[in-house]
Amino acid sequence: MAKKKEWSAEGVELIVDDDDAVISSKAYGSPPAPTNYTIIRPLINFEVKVAGQHKSVPTTFIACYTDADATAAGGASKLKLVMFSPEQNSWKNIPITNKTASIPSGFEGFAGAVEAKITSRWPDPPVAWGGG
Repeated sequence: MAKKKEWSAEGVELIVDDDDAVISSKAYGSPPAPTNYTIIRPLINFEVKVAGQHKSVPTTFIACYTDADATAAGGASKLKLVMFSPEQNSWKNIPITNKTASIPSGFEGFAGAVEAKITSRWPDPPVAWGGG
């Protein structure tokens, strides 16, 4: 089973493959700008805990983008889904596994969506659309 959380205004649905997961929103903060591309639109910052601890748990993102996001990146195919790694003090690509995901029901004003699946600890990862 899985635990799901939605941030419809930002266009993000998160699915954690653990029924006991607790997904909490956190303040986005001010991570430093990346050096090899531009942050187009900050999305979310969240925390996942299982049994009160940060554990590596399979996680699926559905991240929606707007026409403006795609235009800023030079086209939808050039958008990068990225997260900030506090341990490495740098932005890392989140590998996209499905470039034509469905926009979740109730999410308004988005031009498309992608899906990404990763396994990682989530103590405090700002996530954003990047490009360029």
